[in-house]
Amino acid sequence: MKQVANKKRSKREFLRGYWVFLKLQPYRHCNVMFRKNFKLNPRYSGPYQVMEKIVALTYKIKLARGSTIHPIFHVLLLIKKVGDTNIVSSTLSIVDEAKRIKVCPVAILDRKLMKKDNMAVMVGLI
Repeated sequence: MKQVANKKRSKREFLRGYWVFLKLQPYRHCNVMFRKNFKLNPRYSGPYQVMEKIVALTYKIKLARGSTIHPIFHVLLLIKKVGDTNIVSSTLSIVDEAKRIKVCPVAILDRKLMKKDNMAVMVGLI
């Protein structure tokens, strides 16, 4: 029984300086990666560099300056980066203290007046 269960398991171990991808839950960690549609989010973010091994199954990784999540992760949430190409962007969204994404519009393309709750509201296309 144990042999059958161990067939699907893999031993993961990372050394200091390895590059890894981080698996995040798309609904909980919106401050690291934000997309309009959670279903279409990439499964992994990164790559990030391993700073140190804390205990047998936890690692500290070097996150970007603006991230608000804890830098220590379980080994099951990390996947080793293979190759030299970057598939997933490692840039983090800019988040304020209330965990809202700061958006700076480049240009206003169009404006229109809409009626909302018996009031006139200006809506712009950015």
